[in-house]
Formats: sequence, C-alpha cells, structure tokens
Amino acid sequence: MFIYNFKINSKSFFKYFIIIIVALAIISLIISIVKIVVKEKKQIKDSDYITINSNEYSNFLKDCHSNIDAYVGKKYCITGYVYRMPDFNKNQFVLARNMLLYSNNKSVVVGILSENNKASSFDNGTYVVCKGVIEKGDYHGDMPVFKITSIEKCEKPDEDFINPPSD
Repeated sequence: MFIYNFKINSKSFFKYFIIIIVALAIISLIISIVKIVVKEKKQIKDSDYITINSNEYSNFLKDCHSNIDAYVGKKYCITGYVYRMPDFNKNQFVLARNMLLYSNNKSVVVGILSENNKASSFDNGTYVVCKGVIEKGDYHGDMPVFKITSIEKCEKPDEDFINPPSD
C-alpha cells in the first residue's frame, strides 16, 4: 500500500489563490474593454452612412440626379425594392420606391441605378436595405450609380408610397 502525505502551506496557498483571482479579474477587465471598443468601432462605422428615409427619398433622388458631383463619394443607407430594366446586366438594378402622383392618383417607379455582385440573387420586387457609395456612371448619359457594399433582404416599409419631391 502506498500512502502519500500531502501538506499544504496555508501562507503559500493563500498567496497563490490571491494571484489567480487578480489575474482572472485583469483578464475579464481586458475582455470587457475589447468588447466595448469593438462595439464603438462598429457604431462609428454605421454612423458614417447617411440614411435616406421615405420622407427624403424623392428629394434625394431629384437632387442627386441634378448635382451628381455633390454626392459622389458619399456613403448612404437606402431601403427600396429591386426593379430591373431589360437592358440591365446581372449585377444592376434600380433601388426603387413607388411615388404617388397627386394629379391623377397614380404611382410611378422611381429610384437609383445600383450595382452589386450579389444583385442577381434578389428577385424583382424584393425589398432590400443597401449600404454603399454614390459614383458617377453612364446609363443613357451621366447619372449617379449606387455602388452597393452591403445588401440585405428586409421587410416592406410601412410607408408603401413616397411623396413627390418638394419644389
């Protein structure tokens, strides 16, 4: 039979116990700080984008088409639905909304030409929220092109129709 005598020095045990507790506290503090910094960095990234809401959509389109150079290079977050014309290539679509015309109570499709490599994976009529940058492009003349860097499917906005631009 084998008997092992194990003796614990209480002063050493207490000293090592305190060191381990302090080390764990420091590690958890560092992890918390890293999480906070990453979260703030993400919020800063999202705040770089100008969000165009339903009330601003038609005014944004009107001004963007009139003053392309003022919008080039700016980052936007825009919600709309996928609308394709027959002559578009597979990575192009109009990020569209329906604008209600008060004169005859009809609606027309309005939007901004958009490009993204994943565009073909979204069917016509699918609502998407897109983040990207405005560039100057050519489609039957100079026009703004929304180069999408992030595209996600979303629910249809509560405001189905947008108003015409203000004068």
